[in-house]
Amino acid sequence: MKKQLLSKKIGSTSIILAGLLSFNAGAAMLTGLVDSDGDGVISAAEIQAARDLQEAEMLSQYDADGDGELSREERKLAKADRKAETVAAFDADGDGELSRDERRAARDARRDAVDQQLDVNQDGVVSDAESAGFEELRESHKGKKGGKRGERNRG
Repeated sequence: MKKQLLSKKIGSTSIILAGLLSFNAGAAMLTGLVDSDGDGVISAAEIQAARDLQEAEMLSQYDADGDGELSREERKLAKADRKAETVAAFDADGDGELSRDERRAARDARRDAVDQQLDVNQDGVVSDAESAGFEELRESHKGKKGGKRGERNRG
């Protein structure tokens, strides 16, 4: 299938995505974006619901002490696991490290996966309407630091 992409829109969507994914555990990729109300777009509320679910899954998997937060060590473990998964998936030459090209391939794959989820009507283009939920969240998060650590840093 020939993919028609609005490179400017896709680029800004990826930047917005990176900003939205910076919660305590640090997500590698937002998954589970679903147009649950069937209106043809993934709204800010639907993105937030997917983010909350992913955050809960990360917490469930890595909160070893059960305190409801990820400590510095728990976050380090989550990050190491994500890195290992990325290396396993994109280390084309098998050297155990990601070259610049391999990192680019991983980044492009993440962007493509998000774009496919956002492209609700599957026409190969992420329209302004389809990316509006990310724009709305980006606007609502302007100037805010993510999570409890950000709150501590502001005080």
